[in-house]
This record gives sequence, structure tokens and C-alpha cells, in this order.
Amino acid sequence: MKKKTFYKLVILLFTTLYSCNNDDNPKNDTNKSSEKLITNFTFEASKNSGIDNDIIGIVNQDNNTIQVTFPSGTDISNLTPTISISNFATILPNTKTTINLTTPVRYIVTAENETLTQYTLEATFAAPPILSDRDILELLYNSNPNNNLNWDLNATTMNNWSGVIIEDEKVTELDLSNSKINNIPIQVQGLSKLTKFNASLNSGIKSIPQAIINLGLQLKNLDLSFCSLTKLPTELNNFKNIENLNLKNNLITQLPNTISNLQSLTRLDISSNFLVQLPSTIGALKKIEFLILENNQINSLPDEIGNLNTLKGLYLNKNQLALLPSTIKNLSELSTLKLGYNNLSIVHSSIGLLPNLKTLELQNNQLIIIDCPICSLPKIEELLLQNNRIVVLPMEIGELKTLKTLNIINNPFTHMSQEICDLELTGTVIEKNLDVTCN
Repeated sequence: MKKKTFYKLVILLFTTLYSCNNDDNPKNDTNKSSEKLITNFTFEASKNSGIDNDIIGIVNQDNNTIQVTFPSGTDISNLTPTISISNFATILPNTKTTINLTTPVRYIVTAENETLTQYTLEATFAAPPILSDRDILELLYNSNPNNNLNWDLNATTMNNWSGVIIEDEKVTELDLSNSKINNIPIQVQGLSKLTKFNASLNSGIKSIPQAIINLGLQLKNLDLSFCSLTKLPTELNNFKNIENLNLKNNLITQLPNTISNLQSLTRLDISSNFLVQLPSTIGALKKIEFLILENNQINSLPDEIGNLNTLKGLYLNKNQLALLPSTIKNLSELSTLKLGYNNLSIVHSSIGLLPNLKTLELQNNQLIIIDCPICSLPKIEELLLQNNRIVVLPMEIGELKTLKTLNIINNPFTHMSQEICDLELTGTVIEKNLDVTCN
């Protein structure tokens, strides 16, 4: 009995001592690390194709921010960082996650003891290096390895570089037409005196380059004809000083409403595209003199076309027009109106009210009857009516004493009035079928 009591006491003592020892050294979170720092943040060139050299971020532990400065023009939308953090800590997003740094990115570091720290990563860009105009053109040349510009980059001056016009060491005009140019680097916007830019006949150009948009305020002449443009930028404020815009032979399907921002424009050539309609805002072009819209698919004109009171030439051959708006009578300065190869079946009487019209082209339409409002055009010199269905010419055409050319070939009539034939006596050239007689 005494032995049993003794063993019980020993066991109780052992248990008590073990319990006390356990209380002095608890196995809880106080032994787990609370460290939760980002100690290094780098974008390695080997992991990021758009970066030439490793870029190290500045980690500020006081305000939990990371600042990374990239070279100007770097694409920061798809980057993979290399991150070092405290031992035993974890991080989200993890280091294998690609990030878009066009907006700030937040990282959460969790310590071993499950406490947290949040960091904010932000990107900035270094100021671009100041390049001379020659530096910029050399960059342009080297950015297009298949070009045929034939510039001698070893020459001491740019005087013999084809297409380059220089004044006081500054490029004022640049002609890159038909040069196999696909890439206009952003640095071209540094050509601070450039007023005329021509990149026509380069099919690799599929949109107006950003560098040219940024140069817009100083440009007077822009030629991007025979390229592969599909649309114009909706914001055209930068081009408010441009005077001559040539977009012929592209793939453009519509003009933006902001075309009205081109307040200095005197000539717009957007022929041989795929336009179906014109925006009403085209009527706000206060200085436009020549509007060239030939070879599109335009089926109607907005009434606002009549607001173009400075317009001298309206070129609409080879479209799908069946009617003209009556407001065309307001084009008091118009001297050339080309409407050939459309679907016109009548000549709108408003045309007869154009006091300065000298050339009227109506060939290859569906005309059957010529109403005589056009017989009162006081300055008409050229009247083209060939390849229609005209059954009779009004004799009043013979009163057009200013007429120099009258083309009536390939119409079904075989007789015309003597008054019209007599125009030949005063020098008018009348082109007609051989079987047409005068009476």
C-alpha cells in the first residue's frame, strides 16, 4: 500500500513539473517571424523583352511604396518582376504573375505569424534624351531596316539626303514617299520645325502614327495617300492648323464628326476610299476650297454641304449619288463640280444658281432630260454630258456663250438645234457622235 502511494506521488510530481515547464515555453505564435518586408524589386531584362537593361525599383519602407523609373516609351503593360521578401513571408501577387503597370499595383506581404504589410508599386518614365534632328532621322532610318531612302549616315551633313529639306539645321519638310517605311518612331515628334510630312505609297502604314498626331499643331501639309489607313483618329484637335490633307487610296470607311476641328483646312483629298456618307459636321470647314471625294461609295450628301461658302472645287465622280441637296445652290464660289459616273437621273435646278461655275461634269449618269436651269450658268466653260440617255438637248444651251467644251457623245438623240451647233462658230468644241445633225 505504501509503495502504491509513493508511485502516485511521483507521477503527480512529474506531471506538475512538466506542466509548469510547458507554461514557461509555450508553443504559440510568439515564436513565429513577424518580418514582412519587400527587400528588393527588379525588372530583369532577361525576363522582359521590352527592357534592355535590368531596372531596380526604389523600396521605401517608411511609406510602403516602390518606385520604378523606365526609359521613355517603354511598354509597361505586361511585365514580370523579380522580388525578394523576408524569410518565411509570402507575397501576393506572387513573383510569377505578370503585371500591368499603366496603373499602380498593390502587393500584400504576409509574415509567418500572419500579419500583413501592403506596398504600392508605381511607374514613372525618365525624361527622353534630347535628340538633334539628325539623331531623329537616323533613328527613323534604323527603325526601318528594309527602307530604300539611300541616306548616307556617314555624311557630315543632311544636305544630300533625299526628301529632307533643312533650314538652320532644322528639318522643315520630310518626304518618305514610296520608301518602304513601316515604322514612324515616337521620337519623330521632336522635329520641332517640321511643317510638311509625306509618307505616301507606304502600305505598311496602317494608322496615322502617334508621332504625327503629336506634331499636328505645327503641320501644314500631311500626305498619307496610298497607305493602308482604315480610320482617322476621333480626336483631330491637333490638326487644327493643317491646310492640305491627302488621304487618297486608303481603306477609310467613314470620317469622324470631329472633322470639323480642321479649321485651317483648304484642301481635303479622300478619294478612292470606302466612304458611304459624310458627317454633317463637314459643313463647319470654314476655309475649305477643294473637297475631293471621287471613287467612293457615297450615296447622299448632307444639307450642310451648302455651308461651305469658300468651296471652289467639289469632286464627286464615281460615287452612287442619285440626288443632290438643294443647299448646293449656296456654294457661291464653286467653279468646278464633278458628278460623273453616279446614278443621277435629273439635274437639280440648284446647279443653275451657281454664279461662278465653270466646269460641270455629268457624264456616265442616267440623265434623260436636261432641264434648262443649267442654261443660265453665266461662266460655264466645260459641260460634259456624254454616256447618258438624253433624248433631246434644250436649244437654250446655245446661249452659253462662255462655253469652250461640250461633250454629248453616246446619247440616243440624232438631232440638235442649230443654235447649239452655231457655238462652234465662236470657238466652242462640240464632241458628238457622227450621226448627230443640226436643224
